[in-house]
Amino acid sequence: MNNSWLLLGALGNTFQHDLLIVTMSILTTLYGHYVEKRPLVGEDQAVP
Repeated sequence: MNNSWLLLGALGNTFQHDLLIVTMSILTTLYGHYVEKRPLVGEDQAVP
């Protein structure tokens, strides 16, 4: 019984870790696209 609980705990931790990595990569990608589309110069332009 203890072994199955440990296995479930390990799977849960791995899933959370992968989910965190996936979320961070998605946020980084979206941020990269946002930065690419925005002009680096601080001019007042139309912001979507």
